[in-house]
Amino acid sequence: MPAVAQLWTEEPISIRLEQPVPGTVLLTVGGEVDMLSSPTLRESIASALAGGHRRLVIDLNDVEFLGTSGLAALVEARGTAQDRGIELWLACARRQVLRPLRIAGLFDLFRVADSAAAALADPLAGPTAEPTTEPPAQRPTAGPEAGRSESEIGR
Repeated sequence: MPAVAQLWTEEPISIRLEQPVPGTVLLTVGGEVDMLSSPTLRESIASALAGGHRRLVIDLNDVEFLGTSGLAALVEARGTAQDRGIELWLACARRQVLRPLRIAGLFDLFRVADSAAAALADPLAGPTAEPTTEPPAQRPTAGPEAGRSESEIGR
């Protein structure tokens, strides 16, 4: 049986931490992630990232509200994960989470799967996958090539 830790707070957030497979931590978040509850999320993410694992999946499918402080916590998690060579996945198919990520222009910063099971099953997320050292392809942000992919620019 995988190790499981449960954190319940008086805030409108629930967080469950488990290790479904060796080297991977699954952080399941539910409720509302706002300026009152985001410190709890930050602490849980920091704890998960400090555990020496290769991959962290943050399941946000039970989140009912994601405010700007929650977005900031996810961006911080991404930076810390990158610094430590940890794969970070967000698992979510809910509009309440995906819409704020897209509106803030943050969606493309993350690996996103519809569910935790999909993130855990992704071959790129496997425990034997080698972390990539190649930076993501950059798209021009200004000029005639702005918004075009690298393959479109070469045409």
